[in-house]
Amino acid sequence: MPGAVLGSAGMLSLVYGFSEAESRSWGDGLVLGLLAAGVVLLGVFGLWQTRARVPLLPMSVVRDRQRVGAFLTILFVTIGMFGVFLFLTYYMQRVLGYSPMKTGLAYLPITVGMITGSTQVAARLLNRVPPRALIVPGLLLARGRAGDHRAGRVAPAYASHILPGMLMLGLGMGTAMMTSISLATVSVAPRDAGAASATFNTAQQVGGSIGTALLNTIAASVTTRYATAHAAPASTVAPSPPGRRARLQRGHLVGDGSAAAGRADRRGRGERGPDAGPAGAAGSAARTGGDGRLSQDVFRGTPGVPDEL
Repeated sequence: MPGAVLGSAGMLSLVYGFSEAESRSWGDGLVLGLLAAGVVLLGVFGLWQTRARVPLLPMSVVRDRQRVGAFLTILFVTIGMFGVFLFLTYYMQRVLGYSPMKTGLAYLPITVGMITGSTQVAARLLNRVPPRALIVPGLLLARGRAGDHRAGRVAPAYASHILPGMLMLGLGMGTAMMTSISLATVSVAPRDAGAASATFNTAQQVGGSIGTALLNTIAASVTTRYATAHAAPASTVAPSPPGRRARLQRGHLVGDGSAAAGRADRRGRGERGPDAGPAGAAGSAARTGGDGRLSQDVFRGTPGVPDEL
């Protein structure tokens, strides 16, 4: 029971810390605390397994160097595989405009490649060549063809840019994963076969969780920095609605002010009207403030113009 709690809490802390790094930053105290706590809890878990009467992870399983290499291989393969799934989904749905159904069907070539690599390549050569002669080329093939996805363009180019990479990615991962499974369980004691298989499955599941959280966090952080660095200057950004309203109000003010000034000028020249004569001249002087400038009384009552300017 203590081993299960320590192992689960350690992995939960690591995955949660990676997922929080995007919104908080890598230097945030909570993120650093979660990552540190995860490492410490996993270290305590390993120490506990060496002293437990019935350990969840017998140390004999992880003392074999080749078996540990198989565990690490499946861990990193799964991290990369889930990263490819994540970003290819973004690309196909957001850039190419694929529907969820079409995106799922577009992933089928990876399955075809994995079946071919595991049953036709690894299964036939596993007893003829050393495991490293299959794992290393498989990983290099998957890595090299996955790099072709960076050549994708915004224009729809599934057949020329995505499909070849998917086929080779599946072929390389199928070859490496099949060999790793065989290497992780071969020559293990019968009483430890269940623990070795469970450790392999745990590495696979943990790789998927960490890969999704970590790579998505890195991608979001890089995208945010790029958008910030290439943001348009403030002068080129479209004005906000309050800014547009302010300019409309100022235009309304100028237009109404010009009309009011015209009326005051005509009245000041003694044109016939309700204010003609000395009273009209006095009224015009009051509106212009005596020095030719419009006073607030000219604008008072004008629609859309405040009484106090």
